[in-house]
Amino acid sequence: MLLPQEPLSGKGLIEATFRLEDLPDARLFRRLETLASGMLRSGMHERDERPQPTKRAERRGAARLYANERIDSDLLASRAQQRCAEAIAQLPSVIVAHDTAPSSICMGATSRATPALCARARRGATWCTTAW
Repeated sequence: MLLPQEPLSGKGLIEATFRLEDLPDARLFRRLETLASGMLRSGMHERDERPQPTKRAERRGAARLYANERIDSDLLASRAQQRCAEAIAQLPSVIVAHDTAPSSICMGATSRATPALCARARRGATWCTTAW
């Protein structure tokens, strides 16, 4: 588990979330660590609107990891969910922000096509998720 006093790193995050045997080989595990490090590097500089430099090798590695048929994405997702639930269970309390206020705003409607895109809103729905 990553503790609040420990520095956050891609390698630490992946090692705390997944096991080496979750991926077909150690090389793919290291690639996942590299990918997580790059994502954290981008997210840690959120005040800086300029894109963070990414090496060509990192981009290619991420694309290859994503396209690799030997990786069981369902296993990785379930492992991440399991680790998240374990971490939450260790906390003394959890506060969840949840807005249940009704809204009459139809998301995704443009001014020229509002009637066509917001059929749900015209029928009285208080929430509409029309695709853009």
